[in-house]
Amino acid sequence: MWSTYNIVCNWRGSVVGSAISPVIKICANPKTYQNLQDDMDINAGKIIDSKATLEEISDEIYNQVITTTNGSLTKSEALGHREFVLGYKYFNYDKQH
Repeated sequence: MWSTYNIVCNWRGSVVGSAISPVIKICANPKTYQNLQDDMDINAGKIIDSKATLEEISDEIYNQVITTTNGSLTKSEALGHREFVLGYKYFNYDKQH
């Protein structure tokens, strides 16, 4: 059995979840994490603040993937974020009418 996860690394923050698979959010900006910590799973900005090493954050990401695989909710899931958009390159609405 396999699973699909979305791992989002961002600087400004994103409040998007997914209806299809869990979204693990990694924020690299300490100020953004502080403002959106209820919706971010991992604060990679601790590296910038010298509060964690790259290896420690790597372990935190790995452990988050494992706990999510075992059924723990990501922050987006816990908040009920279930966005879904089905799109392709473009839609030609003229042909549909």
